[in-house]
Amino acid sequence: TLHLTLDRFEEIGGRFSASGTITFFDTRDGRILKREAVPMPEGATVTSFGRSESRKSLFVFGFSDGSILPLRVEYDLSYPGGTRVITPRLAYPLGEAPISIAGATGAQYSALEVVDGRGGYVVAAGTRDGDIAMALFSTSTNMLMGTVQVRRQDFDLPNLGRPVRQLLVNESLRNLFAIDEGGTLHQFDVVDRNNPVLVEQVELVGPGVAVTVAEFLVGTRSLIVGGSDGSLTQWMLVRDDASGRSHLTRIRGIRPHDAAITFIEPEHTRKGFIAGDAGGTVGLHYATSSVTLKFLQLADTAISRIAISPINRMAVVETVSADSLRVLAIDNPHPQTSMSGLW
Repeated sequence: TLHLTLDRFEEIGGRFSASGTITFFDTRDGRILKREAVPMPEGATVTSFGRSESRKSLFVFGFSDGSILPLRVEYDLSYPGGTRVITPRLAYPLGEAPISIAGATGAQYSALEVVDGRGGYVVAAGTRDGDIAMALFSTSTNMLMGTVQVRRQDFDLPNLGRPVRQLLVNESLRNLFAIDEGGTLHQFDVVDRNNPVLVEQVELVGPGVAVTVAEFLVGTRSLIVGGSDGSLTQWMLVRDDASGRSHLTRIRGIRPHDAAITFIEPEHTRKGFIAGDAGGTVGLHYATSSVTLKFLQLADTAISRIAISPINRMAVVETVSADSLRVLAIDNPHPQTSMSGLW
């Protein structure tokens, strides 16, 4: 499984597989509702996958020939006989044909990111050789013909010199964060696409600890970083008045897990998130109030995937060894309230 999703009515789940198939199922009984195959180049296989922040429902597949394909999951509503019917479908904002970025033909990507930001869609891809390819795509529709024209602008980014583990781009399209295998974050100012500037290199974890996962909270203004020691920390860009540049700064630590963090799933509308760890535990955390609301042991094996619904009342969880999903009901109306906040 590459990814899991839930619709806002908490009735339909989606499972993205490494074969390029997306399976939609009924969350109440697990019944398969629909399977859709992603358009793939002939003879190619899926080698990488990325996503935007959860509320955007935007994803990107990377293929063995170096091409990529962004897509959205959308849900159509109809009311035959007064009964609500939800029909999932796939939409392709840049067209159904896979595309290459920055001429990286044949590249095997170790990291992929897609962002629907101000001015268009950005796709960024990194390799184990340290290369980063990144392009901005903007679209316009001919109202008479119904055709969509796609324009692209490539970014000229330097080689990291280390394998790229993860890429993150905020929705303002001003900053690219590249995390290498050593746990160092490289922050680039990408406002000038022809001359991106390496602003800083930040060690996100301590000696002997590896960065296992990092995700933006809703709005892409803060970053939650998970470590191999079970640590969770929140980071934000803080402006330096002297230099005029913003630097990534550790804001707070969040109650750690007892095992390495394996997955982080942010809420869609609040600054909360669910973290899963290698010991089979999920934790419900809220960053603003720095509160851990619940730890729940689900399995004896690592948590591999989590999806939370847009209204934050249901989650589905997959573990490494299980052949089924766990469905969790969540009652968490006021996570921002804490004794320290009230005081």
